[in-house]
Amino acid sequence: MDADAHGMVEKVVCAGKGKAFDKAYIGLQLENHEYLRDLADAFVHNSTGVTDPAEVQGRHLSMLMLAVFKEHVAICKRITKELDA
Repeated sequence: MDADAHGMVEKVVCAGKGKAFDKAYIGLQLENHEYLRDLADAFVHNSTGVTDPAEVQGRHLSMLMLAVFKEHVAICKRITKELDA
């Protein structure tokens, strides 16, 4: 892991117990899922017209994962609102 990743993990580890930990953990999950969503979205949009079988398979997998990452972002946002309530 690079320094940024270590810093993120350290935030969660040092958050304490209970609601503070939950908020730090879900915040990190949200950041991660948003990053992966954007990465998959960019790959899907930049790989149109590719005919190489491996690239076509990668595009298909990215399209499937994009839906999953979008769902996970929505779930993390819902949990964040519940924790803030």
